[in-house]
Amino acid sequence: MRHLRSALKEKPFDVDSLLNLSISLWALGSAKKATRVALQATRVAPGRKDASLHYLELLLAQGEIEQFNLEVRNLKESGIVANARLLALCGRALLQGENKPKAVTLLDSAAKAAKAEGDDELEAEVLSNLASLRWELGRISRAVALQQMKDVIDQYPDSDVAVVNYAALATRRSEAAPLRSALSRFGNLAPSYAAYLKHQLATLEGNSTVAADAAAEWLRLEPNNPGAAAAAVVSIGIGEENWAEAALIAEFALRHFPENKVVVNNSAYVLAMAGRADEAIDVIEALGYDDFVLKATLGLAHLAKGDIPTGMRLYREAADEAEKDDPVNRSLMTAYQAMVIRQLKVVDSIPKLQIEAQMLVPVALPEDWQDRADFIRLHHLFEMHGYSWPPTPEIV
Repeated sequence: MRHLRSALKEKPFDVDSLLNLSISLWALGSAKKATRVALQATRVAPGRKDASLHYLELLLAQGEIEQFNLEVRNLKESGIVANARLLALCGRALLQGENKPKAVTLLDSAAKAAKAEGDDELEAEVLSNLASLRWELGRISRAVALQQMKDVIDQYPDSDVAVVNYAALATRRSEAAPLRSALSRFGNLAPSYAAYLKHQLATLEGNSTVAADAAAEWLRLEPNNPGAAAAAVVSIGIGEENWAEAALIAEFALRHFPENKVVVNNSAYVLAMAGRADEAIDVIEALGYDDFVLKATLGLAHLAKGDIPTGMRLYREAADEAEKDDPVNRSLMTAYQAMVIRQLKVVDSIPKLQIEAQMLVPVALPEDWQDRADFIRLHHLFEMHGYSWPPTPEIV
């Protein structure tokens, strides 16, 4: 860093030194300083596409969409022809603006341009993003999206982004192989990517301790990532039942991501299990519970508070909504309720037969439950406590 500043004192308009300084500042976490230096580089050399793309990348990373769009317009007016990387950045900007259909069109053009330019790294990144996007839009199934991502990984085995995108979509133990292979293949994987992939792999394979450690490391490396916060809360809380530590992470997550439904749901779950049911109820009700996952967690919080009728009612409503979405969801919810009823020792507050009569009616586990990460986690917890599996309403 010192030698870069010295070089700029001698040659204050050296674009390469400005770019290197910006990159270094960004790596150190000085986002605003890095962006200011990147802007300076673009103004010193307005025709340098690498400087403009770097500046746009930093704007996008900080969610400065208005400034990003203004800069793109300036580039177009100055006669700079969009290449694959600029098209990809514009596609990502559309995603931040929630314009996914238009983003697909632009990213498809970016992938074709990357292929024509011989930019294998970018092509792999964009193609894997496209597979995920098309699944989100309902244009292809999850299985097809995963297969497309696997094809990209096979064609471009050095693409860490393609593997990360695959990991975000994988939910089955049988889908873990590409993650395991990548972790052994990449020698210089970015630490945050490595932590994320370790967490995902451990989750798919049912190793709760490794998943918790990796999630904690991922959050340490990416404290501004709500996905990392949500993963740490679940892995440390539900997976390891370290409720006190998970509650501290939940407090942090709720301060930083109060509008994120996954963060709120996971945090409320942990707070309720940590003896802070009133807080759990407050955070869910503040956000609203317009989906069955949040409603079930609200039911859990009321059970933890000792309000058994309300808790059971909310669970029943959530289970009915879950079944409409997918019958497997009702099976999962029934299993979770059977576990938390025991963990919370609800039987100590009202008669056992009365509890059993109000619990959700047992639903058969899916035939492939041993391949599903959520069921694998639950099975581990039931075994650890000595609860009967498959879950039954009889509390012993």
